[in-house]
Amino acid sequence: MSNFKKAYTFDQNKQKVYVGKTDKSFEIPKDARGYKDYIDALYDAAKTISPIELTKGADLVADRMINDIINSESTIRATGKTYYISNNGDDNADGLSPETAWATTQKLMAEFDNLNGGDAVLFERGGEWRKINEWTLQQKNATWDEMSLFIAKKDVSYGAYGVGPKPIFNGSEINYADPKLWEKADMENIYVCTEEFWNPGGIVLNPTGKIGYYGEKVAVKEQISLRDFTGLSDLKNDESYFLDPETHKMYYYSKEGNPGDRYDDMEISGRISLIRNKGAAIIENFDFRFAGYGITGGPSMNVKNCIFSYLGGCHASGPAPCGNAIEIYGNCDGFHVESCWMYQLCDTGLTHQLWLSENDCTQKNITFKGNVIEYCHWGIEFNNPPAKDGSERLMQNYDHSYNVVRRGGECWADIPFCRERTATLYNCFGTDKNVNGLCEKNIFDRSKGAIYKVRLEGDKKIYFKDNINIQFENEIFGYLYDDNNPYPYNENAPEVLSRTNNTDGQIYVYLEK
Repeated sequence: MSNFKKAYTFDQNKQKVYVGKTDKSFEIPKDARGYKDYIDALYDAAKTISPIELTKGADLVADRMINDIINSESTIRATGKTYYISNNGDDNADGLSPETAWATTQKLMAEFDNLNGGDAVLFERGGEWRKINEWTLQQKNATWDEMSLFIAKKDVSYGAYGVGPKPIFNGSEINYADPKLWEKADMENIYVCTEEFWNPGGIVLNPTGKIGYYGEKVAVKEQISLRDFTGLSDLKNDESYFLDPETHKMYYYSKEGNPGDRYDDMEISGRISLIRNKGAAIIENFDFRFAGYGITGGPSMNVKNCIFSYLGGCHASGPAPCGNAIEIYGNCDGFHVESCWMYQLCDTGLTHQLWLSENDCTQKNITFKGNVIEYCHWGIEFNNPPAKDGSERLMQNYDHSYNVVRRGGECWADIPFCRERTATLYNCFGTDKNVNGLCEKNIFDRSKGAIYKVRLEGDKKIYFKDNINIQFENEIFGYLYDDNNPYPYNENAPEVLSRTNNTDGQIYVYLEK
């Protein structure tokens, strides 16, 4: 267990003030009514409680926020028609009542043109919908829209009805724990799947299905050029796999015989986004699992009270795995994510980004509030770097506040991909035209990599206010405008950040391993 050494903040004159002079425990006030009240209470208490109680309080706040998200009620009220989808439904019904619900997302997409702004589509709680017709070799030219579970139409709302747990959206086509799907290869302990894959991500073995279970077993993906792996002849570790890029065959190493007999459940995610958003009015109360991405699209998005877990592992280019919970790529105007929980993602929780070297791009009016992002490689990430061709780039009016971002670099893909030290809780790569950027009242709690990564001149305009920072002493504090030289988390770190960015009211907690 860690020893909690010290914690301090700064007064109005920027003088260091040590806090935590008592061992009084932190309790969330009985009249607290949501994430803002919880974090405000902890921040106020931080001036008196000890570092160990402050860190325990951060856990308590995160647990309360997660509980609120799990038990969130449906809020959608349609001004037009309401359509219902249930595992017990019938695609030949009209879908206009729980008793005449549709059954599949294929039916939903067949009716896509008949949906109108103000309509709502509600999935029954306790149900599960799998991705069908994955991006196979024959479909390698399919679009992101065609790869999705369904497309969320502009100004239509999507949510849940009934009682019970949130509807599950599963990116694995089928349960691959079927001995008929695996054949013995010519090499010892290696089996080849009879299905072809274009870009598989994670393979979750015998998932418990428990919400919030961080310890699901995930097979290790071998990648050429990673860990001295050169090809199929190097596949020698139990419960590891390799996709041959030429044949698109998946090879699995199993010391205990046919994988289909060895496991009760094998969920294999592909490089798909479960929902492709076209500007839905709201998306709420869904549980996203075992896919490349949760929700992607734009140019606007409004997501609340959703859960995302075990996403990613596929590859966009090169050896680095990708897979984000919620992403807008390119222009956005109105990107709002509130009270969502993301854990065990091999890439990023929340991101608005553009990596292309050409074309204009404006990203503005963005709020990320009340989210819990944990056990991911990146927590909050955003980038819109200057274009090489001189195109206009702008980031404006973004507010990342009251989030808990913690345990970076401890996701299921970081250690196998040898990249836990590059994990970052708050990762910025903005344009020089960066206006009204606020990072306020967040809890940044430990990373095997950095807390902050700020890179470009425009990132110096981000205002860091009243954040609680918790990290092991002398581990990485941040990459502060120098990607090659991370700054250690020592007593000089806050001063370095304050010299480059406007900071106010930051609290720093130092842990000893």
